[in-house]
Amino acid sequence: MGSKHTSLIALIVAVFFAGVYLRGERARKQEIQLELDALRTRQTEINSVLDDIRRVTARKDSLFRARIDSARVDIEFLKRDEKLARVRIDSLGREIALLQEDIVRNIAAIREAGAFQIAEVSIHSVSIDPDITPEDSLLFNPHEIHVGDSLMAVPETRPVASLVHLDTARTYLGVVERPKDSNRGQEVEMFLAAVNLKPTKDRFGDWRSYPYCAAFVSYALRQAGAIEEPKVRSARALDFVTHKSIEARIVQRGTVKIDPGTIVVWKAKRDPSDPTGHVGFVVDWEGQAGTTIEGNTGPGDAGDQRDGGGVYLRKRLLSPGSAFRITHFTPVIYAP
Repeated sequence: MGSKHTSLIALIVAVFFAGVYLRGERARKQEIQLELDALRTRQTEINSVLDDIRRVTARKDSLFRARIDSARVDIEFLKRDEKLARVRIDSLGREIALLQEDIVRNIAAIREAGAFQIAEVSIHSVSIDPDITPEDSLLFNPHEIHVGDSLMAVPETRPVASLVHLDTARTYLGVVERPKDSNRGQEVEMFLAAVNLKPTKDRFGDWRSYPYCAAFVSYALRQAGAIEEPKVRSARALDFVTHKSIEARIVQRGTVKIDPGTIVVWKAKRDPSDPTGHVGFVVDWEGQAGTTIEGNTGPGDAGDQRDGGGVYLRKRLLSPGSAFRITHFTPVIYAP
């Protein structure tokens, strides 16, 4: 065989192997392209997830900032209301002092009039004092006053009846949570049991309990027994607003008298659907201010107003502009 034929055969073999090689390279290129396409698809999925995370994070961040702004507004409202409350308390103290001076002058004038005599006078005065006691806190309440036989007897102011639920509430003044800030303790858990609640442990072994201002009110009402209104016994403060409740704006006008033992209800102002509330009992109330007994509150003017550490006497004011304010008074009516 000549060299010409040998070269031709070599060329054919080279072309054959070149074709095989090219087909292999094309197959490899196709595989690599498929892998690249899969990677691009995965990258697109990852980018979509990252975009979702960014959107959710931005929304949560926006909500968080909005809550911070709302909290700052609430703090400013509370600061303003605190200043207003102190001005009102000072004004009320001056009015009470003037009223007591007038009473003393009037009694002296009546005694000096020989034709008249005072059969009986009982006067209870109130002072604006953080340590005021239940006995001291009965506002001016004269009873069985009549001035001689020649004048029509002055109508007797209805004396405060024995209110079992209010007496029961008084017996627990000074009760505190144990441990502190836990919504637990022997008496607290007794209040919660009145509305079928009790502290429990979560899956991590930590104690969880409940606010108990409404449970405290429910417990005192249950102990009284023969109460016709309200029927509600609940752990939710706003449930004590009933069809017989008196709106705070009416009380503020001074057209109705709030009796001792009446249930007083607070509510958040901002959102009508907000279930946040607080509740207690009136010890005495005159005009826009009064003394109350409340569970799950703090003492004096310090501490939490509605989620404090025990049962205390509080001095309260009607303050319609407050973010958290008194909205209703619900009379407690005993069965005949």
